[in-house]
Amino acid sequence: MQHSMTFGAVDNIAATVRRHWVFLAVFTVAIGLRVAVEVTYWPGLLYSDSWSYVGMAYGSGLVRFGDWFPSGYPLILHLLTLPDRDFGVVTVTQHLAGLLTGVIVYVGGLRLGVRRWLAALAAGLFLLDGYVISSEQWIASDSFFTLCLTLSIVLLVTGGRSSKPTAASGLLLAASITIRVIGFAAVPAWVTYLLWTRKLRLISLVGVLTLMIPIGSYMALHAAAGRGVGFTQSEGWLLYGRVAEIANCRDLTLPKQDRALCPNDQIPHPYAPEAWIWESQSPAVRTLGTPGAKNDATVRAFALEVIRQRPLSYLEIVSRDFLLTFRPGSGYLGQAITLPSPHDTDVLQEVGPDQSVRSEYFPKYHRQIRSGFQTLRSYVQIAHTQRWLLGALALIAVMVLLAGFTRLGAELRFRAEIFLLVGTALSILVVTVAINEYQTRTVLPVIPLLLLAGVVAFEDIFRALRNLNVKRPELQAASQAVETPKGPSGPLNRDGVGVS
Repeated sequence: MQHSMTFGAVDNIAATVRRHWVFLAVFTVAIGLRVAVEVTYWPGLLYSDSWSYVGMAYGSGLVRFGDWFPSGYPLILHLLTLPDRDFGVVTVTQHLAGLLTGVIVYVGGLRLGVRRWLAALAAGLFLLDGYVISSEQWIASDSFFTLCLTLSIVLLVTGGRSSKPTAASGLLLAASITIRVIGFAAVPAWVTYLLWTRKLRLISLVGVLTLMIPIGSYMALHAAAGRGVGFTQSEGWLLYGRVAEIANCRDLTLPKQDRALCPNDQIPHPYAPEAWIWESQSPAVRTLGTPGAKNDATVRAFALEVIRQRPLSYLEIVSRDFLLTFRPGSGYLGQAITLPSPHDTDVLQEVGPDQSVRSEYFPKYHRQIRSGFQTLRSYVQIAHTQRWLLGALALIAVMVLLAGFTRLGAELRFRAEIFLLVGTALSILVVTVAINEYQTRTVLPVIPLLLLAGVVAFEDIFRALRNLNVKRPELQAASQAVETPKGPSGPLNRDGVGVS
């Protein structure tokens, strides 16, 4: 009996492998790439933002609040390194988070009616993306934010109409917001989907409460710490960097004290939002000093006034950067997305302003780069999801949504799900460039959602067209039968009289 049960289990495993062999092959390669990156760049890579996270993780108690980042990722850092402060534990966990995200894409695709090979292709594009793999080796929030966001959305669209998946989705979306505030951009599409599919029922209330209670609790704690109701205290500076290029005082009506914040020609590269925030030649830095919470309200008021007086110019730069998201080419990578060489100068790690944080909490940390780095660097530069492909997938999803208003609408099964997937991704991209600058790194968290939206939309429209073609002959035959009714002895004319 035991032998038969063992053989049955082996047969089931073998059958599973045969059904999903394409995904399993891709998944195996993805594991190998991550192991190679981990070994070559052990224990992890850090840059300026990384040390800011470290300072928040260990600065006071369990975790503390910061000016520029919410406390979700620092809390994860603190918990992961409780036994021993080792960055290797963090980067290994981040690689596991990336692998799990790929599994979620695959399983989500299957549950939404996507064929196995197409679901494996979507998951593979994420799992083998060199930029994604590289970002997992840096001490940065990308991996956990992407995992929480993707799992939240996929749970909601595949969990049925029960309360548990809805509540879990709300909690995960709230968690993503505590890791990166840009997760707030997903809330409108998330709530709209709830109302679309659950209507005004108790389950919708459960979902909204599980989302809002954690968010409200975080904001209350933030306020209790004397930092105001919110998640960070840097939105004003980010917005100033965004609008500085259109803040020409010759065209604006501003108070005398605010005119000192207008840009000038002294910054070498005018179109660089980070330059307007951090360069010593920036009018705001020169006038107000080091960017931070103490002067955030001043630059926020200035930026909002610029937007109020020049809305079309603001819309133009936001639209320009949004389209950059899908332009062929990599765009501006930013930090924490590529793999360095041993010859790269790492000023921020060695002598940068965060040297004190490093000395206090991780004095033994030393970046190691072993042989084989050239191959991995070449892979990252070549193998990444093309931005034009993401644009094409988003366009397919939007076209399917529009097709819902045609006669195909009755045949489309997943319009609401496609709306949530593509709506969340596009909302995050638009809000990102509306308050900050475009970087290729900002695209990484929405890659799983755009891949899923595209393949689900492709399958749904293909299925709808096929069903419509099958039904068309039947409809025509039924129509002819109605137009030419038959009596006992043959066809009838319009007066019901038999015709020979």
